[in-house]
Amino acid sequence: MASGATKSSKSVRDHVGILVNRHKKKLRDEEKASGITPDEPSELDLALDTIIALEESADAEVHDADSGKKEKIESDRAKAEGIRLKAMEKLSETRKRESTCASEEDNSKNKRRRGSDAMLYLSQRAEINYELKREEIDVRKQQQEFEKKQMEVSYQQQIHIQQQQTEMLRMMHQQQQQSQQQLMNSQMLMIQQQEQQSKALMTLLEKVINK
Repeated sequence: MASGATKSSKSVRDHVGILVNRHKKKLRDEEKASGITPDEPSELDLALDTIIALEESADAEVHDADSGKKEKIESDRAKAEGIRLKAMEKLSETRKRESTCASEEDNSKNKRRRGSDAMLYLSQRAEINYELKREEIDVRKQQQEFEKKQMEVSYQQQIHIQQQQTEMLRMMHQQQQQSQQQLMNSQMLMIQQQEQQSKALMTLLEKVINK
């Protein structure tokens, strides 16, 4: 619940910040324009005027606090308060006029309702897009993890195959050495037998000759 409330508060602050920036731009455009009658201020315009005035007063306090310009701070604060009171007076007059025009009030409510519906739609769409992006990132991470595991399995299989091949070569070499050793032993045995036979034959010949 706390995280949801924090997210909702942040969304409201962001939305108000956007509205304030747009209203500031609108005021600058009206100041630059000449011979153009500005539109009748709405409740939103008056509220934004108040917010801007309070922001300017706060900015002045922060900017001038270190330099000790208390008079300017008080002046800016009084100016902001005057703007706020003027805005409240305009808001009161606007509400009185609207109370005499039920149809205009209904139209204004419908416009505000449509604006609220539009903001709700945009907010919901932004949340949906955020969730979709997060799901897409999760899917990519899972895919990367899967590919990483596949690469590790393939690498381990290659290592295992290489080890098997190395072991087979070692065994073949060992068998070859054993075969060569057996052949050499067999040849040595044959030579020894031949030598023994030769010695026996020589001994027999010597006995025959001596007789």
